[in-house]
Amino acid sequence: LRPSLLGLIVVFKGAGRRRLTQELVGQDMERFGLDEGKAQVVASLWGRYLALLSRSMAQQTMSANRLVDLEWRFGVTAASSEVESTGRTFVQVKLELDRGGGSSRGETIELTLPQFYDFLKEMEKAHACMNMLSG
Repeated sequence: LRPSLLGLIVVFKGAGRRRLTQELVGQDMERFGLDEGKAQVVASLWGRYLALLSRSMAQQTMSANRLVDLEWRFGVTAASSEVESTGRTFVQVKLELDRGGGSSRGETIELTLPQFYDFLKEMEKAHACMNMLSG
């Protein structure tokens, strides 16, 4: 029984991450061997509680690696052993993350300008998603 329940938890977490519709969850349940009636009951419950489950998953993820501080600085490579690197622009980003339990850690990444703009776009998407889930 325990392996079956663990398997279902994995399936539902994956369905939540992929934002599967009620119909797709029902189809998956039938593929896993549930008869059509039981699969429809599971799918109906999935549809009813999807928003609550999504919020709960987002809160669990965010509580483990909460962003505490973000610093960035812009730079230009003035000298390098590689000629093509000279004059290259970059953005250095330092993220301070709350790891939970009173501990934190800093992560530093260096990005080219196109990478920085892609990163910024992804952060804006994540912000919009979190606002939607918390609202």
